[in-house]
Amino acid sequence: MAVLLDTENRYRITKNSHRKSDMRVNELDFGDGYGQSTINGINAEIEVWSLTFMPLEKAETINLSSLLTNSKAGGQSALEWVPAGEATAKYWKLTGELTETPVSGVLWQISCQINRIYPIV
Repeated sequence: MAVLLDTENRYRITKNSHRKSDMRVNELDFGDGYGQSTINGINAEIEVWSLTFMPLEKAETINLSSLLTNSKAGGQSALEWVPAGEATAKYWKLTGELTETPVSGVLWQISCQINRIYPIV
């Protein structure tokens, strides 16, 4: 069962957070300008979000950091999250590094990158 990433109430994200998307495509070049391309698989869309969270107290930073880090394995520990401007939840996992930056004496800010995954349920 996926874990809910609540960015509406508990872990709010900043306006610096952004989405990148691409498609996995197979391409074949026949030469002389001729070629053919087709999408690669039924879930060919690559969707990546770079998230920066609003500053949190250390205890909440530890909770969020643990939630994100555990999602790296995907599957049962995947994140269930509704991206900004969308109505439906999708599944995500942490990719790359998670950065914790001290903002003040008691507040910390987390930045990370999550990729959309298509778990077998």
